[in-house]
This record gives sequence, structure tokens and C-alpha cells, in this order.
Amino acid sequence: MEKILEVIAGGFAGALAAYLFNLLHWNQTEKRRKTEIICSNILSITDKIEDQAITYWLSVDNSRSPENKKIEISIKSLFRTQAKLIQQTSNNPNIDTQRKEKIKTTHDMLFEIATGDYFESRAKEASPSKCYKISQLSAEMRIALTEQISL
Repeated sequence: MEKILEVIAGGFAGALAAYLFNLLHWNQTEKRRKTEIICSNILSITDKIEDQAITYWLSVDNSRSPENKKIEISIKSLFRTQAKLIQQTSNNPNIDTQRKEKIKTTHDMLFEIATGDYFESRAKEASPSKCYKISQLSAEMRIALTEQISL
């Protein structure tokens, strides 16, 4: 009888250990999946911002046309969305502090360049140099996010 209880207790302990291991593993996997989703969404928005901002700053049309207004609204909306997603990474332990800071700083610089100077102004002129800076910062953001996703 004592042997049977030992076997049952041993089996129960093994099953409990396996259950706890699976629970912890699943929890870690789920956190990583959520981090990857957030980073992928930021990456996608970065591509859209780059496309819209470059289109806007290469345009010689400085009128308040519906097309220009639409691009300006789109750029601002994309930046708001990206800022909220980046804010979600601030207390995510799966992203190291340096990378979080790099992503936040790059976002802020990209925002300043894309929406600075004569953004939403009739005095806006085409600016290939601004487009180049936007492209460079977008590439930096993509690199930081891709590095995080591939960890």
C-alpha cells in the first residue's frame, strides 16, 4: 500500500511539474508573440509614414488641395498610432531598454522632420533633402524593430 501511494505521489508530482512548466512556457511564448505583433505593427506604420511623407515632401503642389489635406491628415494619424504602439513597448520587459530608447528617439526625430517646417502651409516647397532624412530615419526604425523581432 505504501509503495502504491509513493508511485501515485510521484506520478502526481511529475504531472504537476509538467503542467507548471507548460504554463510558464506558454506564458513566455504569449508575451513574445505580443511583442512581435506590436513591433510588426510599428514596422508596418513606419513604412506607411515613409511613403506618405516622401510623397508629400516631393510634391511641388503647396496648395491646400483635398489631396494634400488627405496626405497631411494621414501622416498625423499614422504618427499618433505609432506613438501609442511605441508607448506600449515602454513597460514591455521583452524589449531591452536601449532598443526602446532607440525606437522612441527615432520616432520623435522622424515626427519632427516629417511634420516640421512648412508642413500644412502654403509656403511648403518640395524638399528632397527632407525626403532623404525621412528615408534614413525610417530605415533606422526598421532595423531596430527587425532586430527585436528576430531575437
